[in-house]
Formats: sequence, structure tokens, C-alpha cells
Amino acid sequence: MALAPYQGTRANTLQESAEQTSDGNSSAVPTPKVARGLVYILDCTAVGGAADTLDVYIQTLLDGVNWLDVAHFAQVLGSGAAIRHVIKQTLTLTQAGFSTATALGANAVREMVGSQLRVRWDVSATAPAFTFSVVMVPI
Repeated sequence: MALAPYQGTRANTLQESAEQTSDGNSSAVPTPKVARGLVYILDCTAVGGAADTLDVYIQTLLDGVNWLDVAHFAQVLGSGAAIRHVIKQTLTLTQAGFSTATALGANAVREMVGSQLRVRWDVSATAPAFTFSVVMVPI
């Protein structure tokens, strides 16, 4: 059963709903001006087989060259039901220091944002198929 569409009034689509069978990135979009932060919503409407996994990240461009993971949704497992995950990024909080070589764990967020945003996803399995979209809502 598919989830009802997200009904936010100021939602910006970062990744249109589409079936993904391999790793990829969305197109970059300019970061909106926000007062407090951003909410990201991953809406996964179809999942792969039992051994398949999907990891979805939000990335930002801080230095004009390198993309940095700033949010990592909970991993979506194959053969499960449709699911929606939400991450809130509060830009008024202080970000602790970290190495850019350190991977961002699942259900984690870094409290920073650069000039652009995009979605990155990793699909792991032999013949997976996940259908998902990602929207962003400024708060």
C-alpha cells in the first residue's frame, strides 16, 4: 500500500519519485534562505527484495567543490512495506567538529548547510529496485 502524498505547503522536491536500481545523485538545487532549519522527508513507496538495502543522504556544497553528507536517513530494507522517514536539521545549533573523512551514520545529521543541496543514494543488492522521493521543507 502506498503512503498518501506529503501535503506540506512549502515543500521543495530534491528527488522526484522514481525507481532506482543503482547508486546515484540528484541534481543540485540552491539552498533556500531559512530562519531555523530544514526538514527532509524520504518517501519510499516500493522496496526491493529481502537482501536489498537503500541508504539515502542529503549532501551540501560548502566549498564550491566537495559535497558533504549532512543527513543520513535510516536504512530502508528490502521486502518491507512502504515507509516514510523524516530528518530535521536545525541550523541554529552549534556543530561539533568532525573529519570530512568520517562517514555519517544512519539517522544522523550535521547542523550545517552550504550553497547547494542534493540527494545521494546507495543501493546494495544484485538486482534491487527502490522507488522513492525526497522533499525539503524550510522551517
